[in-house]
Amino acid sequence: MLRCLLISFLLPAHSAFAREALNCRHIPEIPGTFLCTGDDLVIHSAFSRAEFFVEHSHHSAHDLRSEDLNAFFAAADEACKTYPDSCLNGDEIFLRRLVKKAELGFEKSVFLGIPRGIYLPFMISHELRHARFFLNKNYHDVVVEFWNDLSGSQRGAVTRLLEKKYDVSVPDLLINEFQAYVLQDEPSRGLLGSIAYQYKSPLLRALGENP
Repeated sequence: MLRCLLISFLLPAHSAFAREALNCRHIPEIPGTFLCTGDDLVIHSAFSRAEFFVEHSHHSAHDLRSEDLNAFFAAADEACKTYPDSCLNGDEIFLRRLVKKAELGFEKSVFLGIPRGIYLPFMISHELRHARFFLNKNYHDVVVEFWNDLSGSQRGAVTRLLEKKYDVSVPDLLINEFQAYVLQDEPSRGLLGSIAYQYKSPLLRALGENP
């Protein structure tokens, strides 16, 4: 746990100005979803340690459930008693306040963090697919069934591409990334590249969406 909290690339707390630059808005089409943007530094500072704590990896954009964020906050508070460098930085404290506010209105919530520099339609659509997977049980179950119905060779081809960036030993993470890369706008710009298109229409039909 401490390694997750103390990894050397993490940024220190930023100024109050940087915290104010974290701009989060609720996405009513996916109740409980909060899309946050800001400059690269503030997004990194607010989300990266929590993401590493949960997924043991670091990415440019972030998607984290409120329960995972709360687990990180609790672990950081505990580690802070012995290791001051593990204490929550200012941007993480600001994010924790937003999570607490979200809990007043939603049983479950998801926070997405996209730096302003990559705030593009295909990236936004990718992260919103993660939110649906986390928050909509029927959506989640349909995607899992679709994945399980693929052949072993198909799953293997996808896994080999995704393992370049993700811990594919975690089934839910693997399947979540699969569906997000397949269903995002402009799938060819994602990690699954051209093979995403063979799955996009069938998966959309399985979900009851227009291909």
